[in-house]
Amino acid sequence: MTPTIVFMTLYVLTLICIAIYLIVLATRLVKAQERSAQALLEIARKMKDSVDR
Repeated sequence: MTPTIVFMTLYVLTLICIAIYLIVLATRLVKAQERSAQALLEIARKMKDSVDR
């Protein structure tokens, strides 16, 4: 194996790992946004219930 092939393989593997990492971060961000939106909805429901009483 020539050094060029080794470095190109490492470069491609690094790019793939970075892409996977970014996808994982994006999915965690979406889940966090969904959780915060759900919490806001729950707060709004509780406030509405307390006003209705």
